Amino acid sequence: MAKVDPATNVVADVSKSERPEDGSVGWRLSTSEGNTPNRSADVSYRAPVARVEAGVQQYGNDFRATAEVDGAIALAGGSVFATNRIDDAFAVVDAGVPGVAVQYQNRPIGRTNSRGLILIPGLKSYEPNTVSIDPSNLPVDADVPSTKDIVVPADRSGVVIRFGVSNKPKAALVSFIDKGGAPLEAGVSGRLENSLETFVVGYDGEAYIHGLERQNAIVIERADGSTCAAQFAYDPAPGQQVQIGNVVCQ
Repeated sequence: MAKVDPATNVVADVSKSERPEDGSVGWRLSTSEGNTPNRSADVSYRAPVARVEAGVQQYGNDFRATAEVDGAIALAGGSVFATNRIDDAFAVVDAGVPGVAVQYQNRPIGRTNSRGLILIPGLKSYEPNTVSIDPSNLPVDADVPSTKDIVVPADRSGVVIRFGVSNKPKAALVSFIDKGGAPLEAGVSGRLENSLETFVVGYDGEAYIHGLERQNAIVIERADGSTCAAQFAYDPAPGQQVQIGNVVCQ
């Protein structure tokens, strides 16, 4: 009859890695079976305010349990944040509205809070760091000036990234035609009278114009060097893209 060497151990180890975004869970199960069994189980959870890890271990007839909470307090952008551990640089993203999905180096990192803010730990100092937002879940009338920024923070410091998203943009898609009824040519520029707001006319005479009031007057510089003027009314419609058609510029 064959005999098993009493010094022989059978080892097994399975795990799931924790990801950097909020709500990520990681775990590990490990066992070493032999004369003295050594078994352990660990689980970790990355919450928005800290990282929590707990584990249990059996070694022979002995048992132990461990727990760890790892986090940081940061002050930036006029706000105080409880966040995960910060070992290098960090960024505060000010999207302007709550619930905006934020990515760091193209990886999901979380959503902005009720004030439109989120803190991202773990940026690399003195290196380009790409931070972006996903506007796909925003209302159709939201104004999104930009969706990506690249920052180079100093060592152990923070930067504030403002995307300036607004769900009350006072903007509309306006289509312009000349006095003959033809759409204005693409590429010409215009501006709101008594304002610094400018815009560019695209295909089919359409232009997306910010900073509108109830009544608006615009001036457009034509391709031949002449100018034309137009007036139109604006009526905001929350949750909808306002479109104003066939505004005659003459």
